[in-house]
Amino acid sequence: MAVPAPHDITEQSLADALARFDEFRLQIWQSTSTQRGHPFRAKVMTLAPVGTRRFSLLALTGALFLRAARAVGFDRQPIARVTPEAFPFGFAPVQELGSDSSTEAVFVVEDPNSPSSWENLNAALVGHSAVIVRLAGTELRSGGAEALLGQLRASGAAIVTGDDAVTTGTDRLMGRFRPNQLGLVSLLSYDAVGGVAGFDVAALLNLGGFSTNLGPLGLIDAAFRLVEAGKASSHVPKVVATSTPRTGDEMASHGDWVSVQLERLGFRAPTTATAAGTVRWRATPTLWPSVTIVIPTRDRLDLLQRCLAGVERSSYPNFNVVICDNDSVEPATLQYFAETSHTVVLAPGPFNYSTIVNRGVAHTTSDFVLTLNNDVEIHDVDWIERLVSVAKLPRVGLVGCALQEPDGAYNHESIAIAPYPQHLRRDLNYTRVDEFLSATREVSAVTGACTLVNRVLWEQLGGLDPTLEVIGNDVDLCLRASLAGFLTVYVADLQLTHAESSSRGSLNPPEDIYKLVARWGLFNEFVDPWFPEALRIVADQVVWQS
Repeated sequence: MAVPAPHDITEQSLADALARFDEFRLQIWQSTSTQRGHPFRAKVMTLAPVGTRRFSLLALTGALFLRAARAVGFDRQPIARVTPEAFPFGFAPVQELGSDSSTEAVFVVEDPNSPSSWENLNAALVGHSAVIVRLAGTELRSGGAEALLGQLRASGAAIVTGDDAVTTGTDRLMGRFRPNQLGLVSLLSYDAVGGVAGFDVAALLNLGGFSTNLGPLGLIDAAFRLVEAGKASSHVPKVVATSTPRTGDEMASHGDWVSVQLERLGFRAPTTATAAGTVRWRATPTLWPSVTIVIPTRDRLDLLQRCLAGVERSSYPNFNVVICDNDSVEPATLQYFAETSHTVVLAPGPFNYSTIVNRGVAHTTSDFVLTLNNDVEIHDVDWIERLVSVAKLPRVGLVGCALQEPDGAYNHESIAIAPYPQHLRRDLNYTRVDEFLSATREVSAVTGACTLVNRVLWEQLGGLDPTLEVIGNDVDLCLRASLAGFLTVYVADLQLTHAESSSRGSLNPPEDIYKLVARWGLFNEFVDPWFPEALRIVADQVVWQS
């Protein structure tokens, strides 16, 4: 499922975007009121339909009240979080799928560790156009095979996966949800396939069928080779099977397999299997490309110097820094600019993040550009290496990482568009730290607070869009990159500290929101290809939609 082409922004499309966003905003208010134990407030909101003067008055009054309350020290009440065991809200693993009319196309690998089992499977594929393959220990639910086969036919994909439910030690069923697409980075990082999948036989046999010596990794390996060959993947957003957790031996084997794949692509690649069910890896290139770090700032020398202290400790062998000065006036800041060894580029005028960063990038010639907010603090000396090692993989255009608030809470673990761009946060909405959240993986967007961008791609796209002055420009850049055939990747095991909005305050122009919604058809045809289809983010909660 590809990102849809952007729409022209017109007065009518902006008006439609405003209405769609207001509908979503009302859902958020009603949801948060219910979650915080205010059902009466939620009911009152139903008396103010979107588009009416009552809704506008409610929105204005509510915003003014919240601003005043926070000014005198009253913050919002915390939402009662969904426990990790009950995540996501509303999950019902016993959902009925129907029945399977035929099981002739379902093949079971009874002993995945036996090469002869895979050899027999390859021989059995002949004469079939599409098959379902499941590993012993994974059980298809009634209707699961029909759902996978139907999606294979409807999508024309070479491989189709589904969601499953894993039996935990307490016999509870825990949902594992997968995105619409399979990506090479995701497959290197965690089990993005599961114990059952549907395959187009011709596409699989053209690549030699299943590998016979990889044990349970046979499905992941087949998926990797199909995706690497440019074959399409698809997904059934239903719980099609039940399975058991992966063993430590399976995780160790996955790590060994990842090393082999990355070395085949030309990288030195140490790997480590984690308790979270992921594989951490470093795809070290033979040569380190040049990187320019572009930091926009207006005064706030305290933030800038703290940020630069971490940058200057970096072990990366080939980087430089460009500081973009947006009308600083404080004497200490101006003196620092006069004395620093870093390049200082003047970017005067009203605050426009896109324009400021674009001006800084225009003064660089490096292979990669790294946008970095001045309120970001860096702790690891090898942080640039860890970003570049992912950026050098095939088709990767942009790379981001995890950001934490000064108190340690996460404020960015990639951006999901479900249905509006929102940060995934284990401390707020995505409350189960599962293999999906913990994995380095393809995503629809990362925050511009720390993003490494391929210079060729930056020039091809023309940089950030200045009409998105403050917010949404990072999401827009990532989506345009996707249309150009490049991937955005989130690196989960690199964490920086981000004192969010310390520089620009709470500036969030609504015009930026409406333009982003109108351009990308948000709340209409847009479906995030890299976030689980069965999940939706409403307010501070991830909700399961059957």
